[in-house]
Amino acid sequence: MNLSSKKSYAWVAIVILSITLVSCAGSKSIVVPLNLTSRITDSINIMPFNTTFERKYYSDVHLRGKALLEILIVQEINRRSGLYTYTFDDNDLKNLRTSIIASLKATNHFRAVNEILATDVTMSDQGKRLYIDFESMGVSQKIRFICEIKARARITDSTEKVLVEKDIYVSEKGTMTLSAAKNKAIEEFIFEISRLLNAI
Repeated sequence: MNLSSKKSYAWVAIVILSITLVSCAGSKSIVVPLNLTSRITDSINIMPFNTTFERKYYSDVHLRGKALLEILIVQEINRRSGLYTYTFDDNDLKNLRTSIIASLKATNHFRAVNEILATDVTMSDQGKRLYIDFESMGVSQKIRFICEIKARARITDSTEKVLVEKDIYVSEKGTMTLSAAKNKAIEEFIFEISRLLNAI
């Protein structure tokens, strides 16, 4: 086997490993079974999320490679691609939003569950509004496989009068993968939203 073939096999192995690692780190959209007793039964509008908040990262670069060359290669891969640095990323945030909407719809508690994508749109539905303002989210900077989300959520009426609000902090650990931690955090966050709704 010549040197060129060895290099090709090495790159194939790196690509397969990369795909495996990414799949073990991402979340999925889920439907959480909720028991809603809220007096709100008309409709609820899921308002846009805020776009600026603290991202927490965990990197396991220091756990990879023993020989100096291996360490340098891993550090360079991480510098270029962020492959060994983990957070609750934009795709996870999208899965959280999708999961909130799907879970609320699945309860059949509301006349309608509407997703509002921009604050400057004219809203024809005058139902209640769910705002979620994130403070921070990501992966524990001390321990692998722990996903954390911190936010303040509130329900308002169509005039923006606050009906109820709640600080939410979830910190969930996955047994073997970061993906499990993210999915648990999404599930617990949605349970917290249901508790907020049930407070009305």
